[in-house]
Amino acid sequence: MPCRTVPCCVDFPANLTALFLGDNPINGTLPGASWELPESLNRLYLGNTQLWGSIPPDIVWTSNLTELDMSNNRQLTGSLP
Repeated sequence: MPCRTVPCCVDFPANLTALFLGDNPINGTLPGASWELPESLNRLYLGNTQLWGSIPPDIVWTSNLTELDMSNNRQLTGSLP
């Protein structure tokens, strides 16, 4: 059976520049501080999924992030830093 939740602990490659998880049937909440995104990441797509809950205030966002798509997640709430 395929994984349909957002994994809480992932070792992302240090040179990862884009992560596309959108348009997939993943569901659940976003992990908090355990989900450290690499500093090289500049595009993160989480749109059109089934994410829900609050955006964790302790999630570690990269300072190079220039594109973030969380659209069409009806039950995702909270604010971004």
